[in-house]
Amino acid sequence: DILIKLNRYDEAIPLLDQSIKLNSLLPYPWYNKAHVFAIKKDKENMIINLKRAIELEPQYKTDAKTDTYFDYFHDDEDFKKLVS
Repeated sequence: DILIKLNRYDEAIPLLDQSIKLNSLLPYPWYNKAHVFAIKKDKENMIINLKRAIELEPQYKTDAKTDTYFDYFHDDEDFKKLVS
C-alpha cells in the first residue's frame, strides 16, 4: 500500500504477488493489485484482480464503487457490472 501511495506501481506488483503466493485467500493484496492496474489504466488486469478480491471479500464490491483509485473506470460497463 505504501508503494502505491508513493507512485511506485511497478515495484508494488511483485510484492503483492509475493503476498498472494503466501496466502492467496487474503483479499487485501488482490484489491491493492486492482488499485495498481486501475492507476495504470490496465482494465483487463484491474478487472481480474478486483473480481478475485470481491470473491474473497464481498464488501469490496461496495467499496470499489466510491474508491477513488477506480475513478477512471467508474463509467465503464464491465466495472459497473462487476460492482453492481
